[in-house]
Amino acid sequence: MDLGLQGKVVLVCGASGDVGAATAELLAEEGAALALTSRSPAQLDQLVGKLRDRGVRAAGFVADLAESGQVAGLVEEVESGFGPIHGLVNTVGPNIDRPQLYEDDEVWRFHFENVLMPAVRLGREVLPRMKARGAGSVVNLVATSACYYYTRLASYAAMKAAVAHVSKAFAKDVADSGVRVNTVHPGWIYKESTRRAVHEQAVAEGVGPARQRRRGTALTWKPVPPGIRVQRSGVISCWTAGP
Repeated sequence: MDLGLQGKVVLVCGASGDVGAATAELLAEEGAALALTSRSPAQLDQLVGKLRDRGVRAAGFVADLAESGQVAGLVEEVESGFGPIHGLVNTVGPNIDRPQLYEDDEVWRFHFENVLMPAVRLGREVLPRMKARGAGSVVNLVATSACYYYTRLASYAAMKAAVAHVSKAFAKDVADSGVRVNTVHPGWIYKESTRRAVHEQAVAEGVGPARQRRRGTALTWKPVPPGIRVQRSGVISCWTAGP
């Protein structure tokens, strides 16, 4: 597949996570120059080194996107030292792994600052630059939980839904300038926290493993074998928020 990304700079946020790293690997196959950001320096260095060993132009930028000033500084550093950002993939969205509906303000504030606001801040900093150049693409990772009700994920899902909404607003604003803003809504992606969350949800609802599987969510998954790309696991839908 040729996505026309050869030599173009793509900023991948949350690059040390499973989805972020898999995204970086795919973009590398397309010949993109990768600006990778994460709050985890060691994991970021490992990924950058792996990509460079393959001849990929890649650089790591440590930043906390929950801090407004760091987002502005990140975008300026990438643009001035690595190149104009043609693409942005935002996979940031940590979740506090416990039932959230009746939690105190701290849980809701955490998801506000770490799920919603990174998308807002990145759009605010990147999209005017893309708009001025007349080209670019932004992809924000949302989740099916933004549309389907899960008591356990109430705070997280509410902020993911807000990311989808603000993405549509950004898309409408830049639609006439040759810039796209899209959202991707993956389903369950296997990892230990996911298995535990689904199991606890089933127990709370009095649903056994067999019935839960019939409803489409297995409680007894096998680990994803090495080499299987994360983005192919559990992807349910993708809604385009741009032209």
